[in-house]
Amino acid sequence: MTPSPTHLPRWLPLASAAPQPWRNGGGTTRELLAGPHSSEGVVLAQGDDRLALHAGDAPLAFDGADAPQCSLLAGPTQDLNLMLRGGLGDGVGGGMVRANPGQHWHACAAQGGVYSLGPGVLFDDDNGLHWPVPADTLVWFGKVPVRLRLDVPDTTLAFWLAVDLPAEAAA
Repeated sequence: MTPSPTHLPRWLPLASAAPQPWRNGGGTTRELLAGPHSSEGVVLAQGDDRLALHAGDAPLAFDGADAPQCSLLAGPTQDLNLMLRGGLGDGVGGGMVRANPGQHWHACAAQGGVYSLGPGVLFDDDNGLHWPVPADTLVWFGKVPVRLRLDVPDTTLAFWLAVDLPAEAAA
């Protein structure tokens, strides 16, 4: 069986995305994918609550409309964010979890993929396919295969991302 084009991944390297300044002038971002179209760390502050986030910490879900303040702990950072609009971030329409090397992942939504800081190999074991994953690259599927597995060194940070986007945004 030959996979349909939506079952085949797209590679979105970090280096291919031009830096864009933050609206507040406090840094830059690189957007790898948007839809619908449009060891260091940070401290996020919301009112009196403060939370320090470091490399390797579990993903944190919060309502970005609450506009938390952000300050750096020890210089520039590289952060991976999954930002969902219109209520898609409620855990049903998408999510982000750390990819454990060699373990299968079952997406919680229709579209998704993996972002890896280091090189590895992505396996679609159900269809007998595999692809190289360059460092700092998002590998994205318009329709996620049933079971994916990422082989990377144990020290490599990688994250599975899944979203249910409207059909026109997933193309």
